[in-house]
Amino acid sequence: MERRVAVKNMLFALGATVSASTVLSIFGSCTEDAKTGWVSTFYDPSEIKVVHNLVDIYLPKTSIVGGKDLNLAQFVDMMSESVLDEEKQAEVKLGSKVFIARFEEEFDKNIANGSKEDFEAFIALYMNVPKDKEDKVFQLLDTPDYKLLPKSEQQDYLLYTFLTTVRTYSFLGFYTSEIVEDKIMELT
Repeated sequence: MERRVAVKNMLFALGATVSASTVLSIFGSCTEDAKTGWVSTFYDPSEIKVVHNLVDIYLPKTSIVGGKDLNLAQFVDMMSESVLDEEKQAEVKLGSKVFIARFEEEFDKNIANGSKEDFEAFIALYMNVPKDKEDKVFQLLDTPDYKLLPKSEQQDYLLYTFLTTVRTYSFLGFYTSEIVEDKIMELT
């Protein structure tokens, strides 16, 4: 399948309203900037550490490349800055702060000292949930104005907004990567 068609189909599947050329441009920039020493422009250093760990958990290296190999943390950073509107950007940033605060409370350590195992265990608390809890999370994320929710639910809304944004852009970057596309074509 032609790469632009694959990108377009992926965007439609995700319900995104961003052009394929934008995604390809950002992805191309990521691979170039990675060689020159990239610095995050949307997430601060502690947040980008979280994004790096999430990318590695969502898309670990297997018989094909993983999210780290494709510099997907950089892709997530650039997509968050370039594609999200200001309101959603603010929610994602607040969600990353909720993630960090809860992580540090759970493990009684600074996020910078968190191991991959810590991150995996923490993500499992929120992403490996029973079907009824999953349904509640999706209902929560469909809330038109999260500020009208009770405080505890606001925090959950923000956390899940951050987690799902990172996951969505990680998978988008992964499945629109030429390297992955070529590998998948080899296997079929």
